[in-house]
Amino acid sequence: MQSCAAAHAAACYRNPSVTPSDFPRCKSLSPNVTLAWAISPADGYITLALDIDGVWDWLALGLSEGGMKGADIAVCKHAGNGMFTVQDMWSEGFYTPVLDEQQDVVLVSAMQGAGSTLAVFRRPLESCDAQDMAVAFDSQQIVIWAYGHSWGYHGPQNRGYFTLTLNPNTTATTDDGSAAAAATTYASGVPADAQVLTFTMPNIAIPSNSTTYMCIDVELPTDDKYHIYSYQPLITSTQVHHMVAYACNDQPPALGVPYSCSYMSTCQMFYLIYAPGVGTVEAPATAALPFGLGSWKYMTLQVHFTNVPHLTGLVDSSGFQVTYSPTLKPHDLGVLTLGSTDLTIPPGLSSFTAPPNLCPSACTASFPGPITLIQNLFHMHLLGRSMVTQHIRGGVELAPLGQRQYYDYDYQGITSVPAVPEGSRQLLPGDSLITTCTFDSTSRVNVTKFGLASFDEMCFNFLNYYPALPAVDFCITLRGRGILVNSTQQPFTPYAPTCTPTSLLANLTLSLSASQSTTTTTTTQPSTKASSPQASTSSGISSSAVTAAIVVPLLAVLAIGAFAFVVWRKGSRHRQYLGVAMGYPAKQPPVHMPFSPPDFGSIMVSTPGFGPSVGDTQSLLPPAYVMSSALQEERGGDSRPGLVRGGTGGGLVGGRSEGEEQRLMQA
Repeated sequence: MQSCAAAHAAACYRNPSVTPSDFPRCKSLSPNVTLAWAISPADGYITLALDIDGVWDWLALGLSEGGMKGADIAVCKHAGNGMFTVQDMWSEGFYTPVLDEQQDVVLVSAMQGAGSTLAVFRRPLESCDAQDMAVAFDSQQIVIWAYGHSWGYHGPQNRGYFTLTLNPNTTATTDDGSAAAAATTYASGVPADAQVLTFTMPNIAIPSNSTTYMCIDVELPTDDKYHIYSYQPLITSTQVHHMVAYACNDQPPALGVPYSCSYMSTCQMFYLIYAPGVGTVEAPATAALPFGLGSWKYMTLQVHFTNVPHLTGLVDSSGFQVTYSPTLKPHDLGVLTLGSTDLTIPPGLSSFTAPPNLCPSACTASFPGPITLIQNLFHMHLLGRSMVTQHIRGGVELAPLGQRQYYDYDYQGITSVPAVPEGSRQLLPGDSLITTCTFDSTSRVNVTKFGLASFDEMCFNFLNYYPALPAVDFCITLRGRGILVNSTQQPFTPYAPTCTPTSLLANLTLSLSASQSTTTTTTTQPSTKASSPQASTSSGISSSAVTAAIVVPLLAVLAIGAFAFVVWRKGSRHRQYLGVAMGYPAKQPPVHMPFSPPDFGSIMVSTPGFGPSVGDTQSLLPPAYVMSSALQEERGGDSRPGLVRGGTGGGLVGGRSEGEEQRLMQA
C-alpha cells in the first residue's frame, strides 16, 4: 500500500483526483506530502488539496510565522462511516491547537484510498479574523502541515513546513511597462547555464567554548558578472547557531584558512544568511545578488557555534550552496541593515520593548531615487518575542514593512514586504524607518544586553531591495558615537488599517462545483459556531434545486450574522479591524510609536569606507561592532569591539535558566 501511495502524493498530479485544470499550482512539500491549490481572486477564496502518503485519521494544513506560534490551521478529521469534518483552528504556542471562535474553512471533499489520504478545502483569502492569517498577495508565506492516526501530538516525523507564494502576482509589468512576472514573485526555474558554487568550513574542530565565531575567506569567480538565483544552507552540526556570508573586493591575507573572528571578519558587506527556519532562498524575478566581474570578488563565510555543554571532539563542515548564472536579471539586489544595539533588557519580564531605532529621513534623502523593498529577515536571539519595522512618509505612517508577532528563535524565516496597499514596497528619498524589538526575559535573572554570544541579544532586520546602492549597507541610530547626522523623528499619524473579508462562508459553499468526485462530496451546512465543523460524506448530497430552495436562505442569514459578530467582537492579538463595509468607524490598531517620539540621538549611515570620524581608530569597523564596543565598555570587559569578557567567547552577561541551556543544547 505504501509503495502505491508513493506514486501519488510524492509528486504533483499523480493522484487522479487532483488535476492541473482544477489546481493550476502544485508543490511537493516533502517526499510524501503534496499541496495543490487554485486561487479565485474574483470570489476571494483559495482551494487547497493536501495529499499525504498513507491512510491517516487526520490531516492539518496551516499558515504561520514559523512553527506553531500564532498558527492558523485547518484540520480535516476522519469521523468514521465515510464521514470527514474540517475545523478552523489556531495556536499561540507549542501545544494542541484550539477551535477558532469564527469558522472560516469549508470542506470540499476528502478521501482515503490508493494508499494516500486527500483533503480538499476552501477558505477566504482574507477573513478579517484575529485568529486567521490572510493569504497574502505576491508574498512568500510559511505553510505548515502535520498528520496522524489519532488526534493528538503528531510527533517529530509527521510534520513540516515550507515557504511558498500561494497568491502570486500574475499581472505585473517590468520597469519599461512590458508584461512580465511580478517583481517579487519567486520563480523555481533557473537558466540552462546555471552553475553551483559550494563554500563550507573544511571539517574544522568545533571549539569547546560556549560561543565561538569562525571564519574562512574564499575567492569568487570573476571571469564574468553573475547573479545568484538561489542559495541554501548546508548544516552539518547542531552546534551551528547561525551563518553569515560577507562580500568584499580587497583580497584577504589568506584564502581557505579558517580563523577565529569574534573580533571581525575580513569582508564586511552583509550578503547571505542562515538562521534556524531559513531554508532555500530564491531571488525575485527582476533582481538578484551580484558577484564577479565589476562586482564582489571575495566572500567571508562566518559560522557562529554554540557549545553550551563544552563538548569536545566535534567537527563541522557547514556552509552555503549557491546557484548562479551569467544570465543577469534586470537589477542587482542589495541588503540594508536596520535595527538596534541599544539593548538593556531587565530580567523577569514577560514583555519588554527596547527603545525604537530610527533610520532617518536624512539618510534616505541621499538615495538617488526610489528603491523597491523585497524581503525582511528579522534576527533576535532566545529572548525575542516580536519585531516590527514601521514606514513613515510625509508625517504619515504607511503599512509596516514587515512584522513578526510570534517571533521564534527556531523559525527565523524570511518575510516578504507586503504588496498591499499599492506602493507599500517603495522606499522614497526622505522616508524614515523605525525598527522595534520586544523581548521576554522571564527566563533570566540578570540584565541582558546586546552582544555576539547566544545568550546576549540582537535586534536586526536585514532588508533586501533593488536596485542595489553600493554606498549604503546600514541605516541605524547610534547614541553618542560617530555623529554624522543629528535627527529626531517628527510626530506622525499612526497607521490605521481596515479590513473587508474577501469571501463569506455562504460564498465559499455556494461556489462549490456541482461536479464533485462521487467518492466524497460536501454538505452545504456551514456554521459560524466553533462546535459545528464542516462535514463531508461519501453518500452524496441533495440536488442543486433543493439546495437552492432550502439551504441558500439559511446560509445567507448565518453569513450575515457571522459578519456582524466579527464586527462587534473585540480585537485581540493580530486582528485586522472591520467596520468600513458595515458603516462602523474603523477601530484603531495598536500604536507602535507615540505621537511625540523621544529624541533618537545621533544617526549614522554606514557605507564602505565611510565610517566614524577620520581620527577614530575604529573607522574601519562595521557599525554593529562599533556599537558593540560601547557596550563592552559598559560591561567593564575588554573594550575592543566584539570581544567578550573572560576571553572564552562566552560573554554571558544575562543569567540563564537550566531550561534555556537545555533548549539551546537541543537546537
